[in-house]
Amino acid sequence: MNIQTSNSAGTLDFDFGANGVAMITVPPYPSASIHGVEIGPDKKIYFVAAQPVPFPTQYILGRLLSDGKVDTDFGKSGFVIGNFPGFALSTDGVQSLTIQPDGKIIVHCIVKGSAGQNAAAFCRYDAQGQPDTDFGTNGQTVLDIILSPPAVAPSTVKPQSFEGNATTPLSVEVLPNGKLLASHHYSFDWQQSHGLIIRLNENGTLDTDFNQIGYIAVIHPRYLLGNTVLLNLMVQADGKYLGCGNVGELSEPLSSAMFVRYDTSGKLDRTFGEGGFVTIASDAHSFLIRSMVLQPNQHILGVGYTTREPAVLISIKANGEPDGEFNGGKPLFTKLEESAFTTWLVGRIQADGKAVVAGGVRSDNEGYIVIARFIDEQFDPSFNYPHGWVRTELGSGLHVATGLTLQEDGKILICARLPDGKIGLLRYHA
Repeated sequence: MNIQTSNSAGTLDFDFGANGVAMITVPPYPSASIHGVEIGPDKKIYFVAAQPVPFPTQYILGRLLSDGKVDTDFGKSGFVIGNFPGFALSTDGVQSLTIQPDGKIIVHCIVKGSAGQNAAAFCRYDAQGQPDTDFGTNGQTVLDIILSPPAVAPSTVKPQSFEGNATTPLSVEVLPNGKLLASHHYSFDWQQSHGLIIRLNENGTLDTDFNQIGYIAVIHPRYLLGNTVLLNLMVQADGKYLGCGNVGELSEPLSSAMFVRYDTSGKLDRTFGEGGFVTIASDAHSFLIRSMVLQPNQHILGVGYTTREPAVLISIKANGEPDGEFNGGKPLFTKLEESAFTTWLVGRIQADGKAVVAGGVRSDNEGYIVIARFIDEQFDPSFNYPHGWVRTELGSGLHVATGLTLQEDGKILICARLPDGKIGLLRYHA
C-alpha cells in the first residue's frame, strides 16, 4: 500500500461517486441499514446491508465499481437480496461481510432460532453473486444451537453491561486452511448472556476438531450471573484466537472492557492475562471494545466506546499486558464535543502504522460521521490539518460510519447510515 499524505488528507475524494459520496438505493426498498464494506481481490467494492421495512427483514449484498457506481454485472442489477428460509432474520440481524482469498463472499447474520434464541446464520456467494452450493444447503447454513445459562440469576436488577445492539459487529475470519472462525453473542434473557466462538469447515458444517462440537461458550468465571459479551475475533500471528467485548455483573455499577484468548483446539490460553482473560476497568465509565486491529509491532489496538460521552482506544501487548507505549498503558478516552456522544466503531492500521478510526458524534437526534487518524495516542495533525479528525454531514439527522476499509492506494473508504434510512459509501484522501 502506498500512503501519500498531502494537504488533502481527510478530505472527500471527488473522483468517487458524487463529490466523494456514493448514495445507494436498492430497488424497490426505500430504506436500508448498512453494516460493512470490503474490497475484493477484483478491486471492486462489496457492502452488506439489511432491509427492515417492509417485513420480513432481508439481507442485501451489493457491489460497486471503484468509482462508486453500481456494478450491474453482480447478482441482479448489482445486488443480491435474500433471507434464510424457515428462520426470521432479526430486525438488525446483518452482522458482517468477509471476502475469502478466492473471491467468495460470506455474510454473517442473526436469525431467530427454533427456541426463540439468537442463532448465527451464514451464507456464501461466488464473485458473480450466485449462491455457493458447496456451502451448507444452497449456500446457507443456520446454527440453531440451544444452550442453557451457566447458572440461574437470583436478581431482577439489570446488570450494567452492554448487550448486542444495532452496531454490534460479529466477525468472521478465514483461516489459512480455509475453515471459518466466527463470533456470536448468545442472550438467555436481559440478565444473562455470553459469547460463542464457532469454527466451521469450508462446507459450512461445524468443525468438530474444535472443542469436539465446533463451538465453545465464552464465559468469564467471575461473571456467571451476568454478561460476557463477545463482539469480535481476530487471529494472532501465532494462530491463537483473540476475542474482545465487555463483562459486567449485578454487583458492579460499571462494566469493564474484555479480551480473551483461546488456542486452536478451543482451550483457554492461560498464559494470556489472568486465566485467559484480560479485563480493563474505569472508575468513570462502562465501556466495551467493539473491534480490534493488529499493529505493526504485533500489539492489539482495541476500538470502542462508553455508555457516556467518550469513545475509547486501548492498546495491549500480544500476551495481554498493557502497552506502555500507548497512553502509558491506559485507555484513551476521547470526547470530540461537549454534551455529545463520541463513538468509535471500527478501525484500520495504515501501512505507515497510523491508526484510522471511524464512527460518529451524536447529540439528541442529530449526529455526524467522524473519521480520525492517530499517531500512537495523539491525533495526527496532517489529517484534516491541524485537527487530526474530520466530520461529515449530508443533511439534518443522524449519521454514523459503520464500516471502514483501506484501498491499496491508501484512500479511506467507509460505509455509513444516513438520515431518513438512507445508506452510502464515502471515500477520503489519506
